[in-house]
Amino acid sequence: MAVETNVDKLPNEQDMQKIVDNSADLDKPKYIRKDVKGGFLTNASEIKYYNQIEQIDVYDNLLLGDFEKNGEYKIDTDIKRELVGVKKYFVSAFGDTMFCESAENVAEFGKLDFSVKVQKNMPKQGYSTATLNVLETIDRANGYYQNTNTAFVASYSAVDGPSFTTDAFAKFHILHKKEVGGLEDKLPTQQFDAEMPFVVARKRKLFAQKKELMPHLDKFCQRVVDKKLKALGQSKIGQKIIDEFNAEGKTISGYFIKAGMEGYARYLNQMLDGVLDNHSEEILQDVKLKAQINEANTAFVDELNGKKVEDSALKAQTEQREQTVTSQQAKADDHTEIEEL
Repeated sequence: MAVETNVDKLPNEQDMQKIVDNSADLDKPKYIRKDVKGGFLTNASEIKYYNQIEQIDVYDNLLLGDFEKNGEYKIDTDIKRELVGVKKYFVSAFGDTMFCESAENVAEFGKLDFSVKVQKNMPKQGYSTATLNVLETIDRANGYYQNTNTAFVASYSAVDGPSFTTDAFAKFHILHKKEVGGLEDKLPTQQFDAEMPFVVARKRKLFAQKKELMPHLDKFCQRVVDKKLKALGQSKIGQKIIDEFNAEGKTISGYFIKAGMEGYARYLNQMLDGVLDNHSEEILQDVKLKAQINEANTAFVDELNGKKVEDSALKAQTEQREQTVTSQQAKADDHTEIEEL
């Protein structure tokens, strides 16, 4: 599984420290990532890479929204309007959160999942607010990792009372499911949007783009996996991370991931990222390793977006040669001027 290739070496410790520096700074951009300590990324390289990974997630999972430059997830107004208007059935409840699903499949893409959370004394004392969210599953490593993306759709606020939840359900077009011997629909005269043209159009467009784009990702993903594994192999703490990665690979091999399958290298990279996340605190203690991982991820994004990526060591040598030539030329010019005087 682990294929080794040469990893670009950074020219000096000063440059590595610039890449690694991840201290919070008010002047630095912040990128929302709720699964990390503090809930934000501030390192420019990490922001660049994670935003690219989330863009891939959008295509791979046919998500209804897009991730902004600050990591915020936004859904277009037309799609939100359809999400509110579609007929939904109540499924279950847990605490102050209720779950429901669209009554029908959305074209060929199956049903949509939603949650409704009720908060009392919001936005002020004596009121309640119900928030409708759409729940979208994000698969990585071919389903080995699954995350639920919760996205805001609409909210309803009113004076709190015994009918608040029923009124909120009416606003969000949610019914109790009709079953033999079960509850009847509470809102038999409610009108619903039968179709979701904006939702269907977006998913079909993303599906077509996914079929075109995903096959080309593997070559870029294989390179970034090789670079990160090579960097880990040169680190004192890296070997146990490699061992964990290989052990995890054996566990899921043949079921979630199989050599030769479409998307294999992409799944490997997603799996390796998961293992690296588990050791993020340890990796921060190794300046060189952290720098090499950041550099590999940055090169991945640049290559994926068609930017020319130069070997950092070669670039440094080239710059040094240019400085030497310039310095020698300057001395020659000074010598010529003295002779002329």
